[in-house]
Amino acid sequence: MLYRVFGLHGSGKTEYLYSELEKCVEKKKDAFLIVPEQNSLFAERTLIKRLGNPANMYIEVINFKRLCNRVFRESGGIAGETPDKTVKQLCMAQTVYELKEGLTEYKEMASDA
Repeated sequence: MLYRVFGLHGSGKTEYLYSELEKCVEKKKDAFLIVPEQNSLFAERTLIKRLGNPANMYIEVINFKRLCNRVFRESGGIAGETPDKTVKQLCMAQTVYELKEGLTEYKEMASDA
């Protein structure tokens, strides 16, 4: 289940969030605390300070980039390496060559390797 917490500054969003996380620790249920990348360290410190070391067993503080990485690994792995500059240029050259008849500006250059 995904919960999004909205509210004005000082409305108790953080208190609500940590009280829900505390319930997860008490019930021994796993949970993610998704935070922006620059807030990861602060959120981990605050979590341990407020809920103690047992929180590490059930709550994972994760940012969006690490969340994607984790989902990819659990759902079949990360798909290979990304192509380097040379491979990208070769693919672009082949594509331009195959589509040269539809080009107006670069039609003459499309045949030039």
